[in-house]
Amino acid sequence: MKLKVFACLLFIALNLTCINRASDMVTFTLTITNIETTSGHLSIGIYDDPNFWLTNSPFAKQWVPVTSTPNKTLTFTVPEGFYSIGIYHDKNSNKKLDSYFFGMPKEPYALSNIDGPLYRSPKFEDSLINISPSANSLILSLR
Repeated sequence: MKLKVFACLLFIALNLTCINRASDMVTFTLTITNIETTSGHLSIGIYDDPNFWLTNSPFAKQWVPVTSTPNKTLTFTVPEGFYSIGIYHDKNSNKKLDSYFFGMPKEPYALSNIDGPLYRSPKFEDSLINISPSANSLILSLR
């Protein structure tokens, strides 16, 4: 009898945990502007860990063919929290951000919460944004 009660309580607890996690999920809309050509792909990375910032291991990513200009809107479903977003327009579809010998990107890019040119490598903390039910959209312009 005790085992049946324990099993029932465990089942209820697990279901409540799943319900709470589902309510923490946010559908996030990202609009990318200033797309100049229909060649190549957009590489979008959403990062939740500074150790993986701007690597090939983001929390969520999309590799999207560019079929129209000047804007593209995408949606992601992510847990509510703080994230940094990095995007680049891979015009030649070689799956890497081409750069000059001194590190400046040759291809258009955008970073969350960072406006204007960068004269150093971008930092994860500088580009953090809060994604929540009340903050569930962002517009980033390629530069």
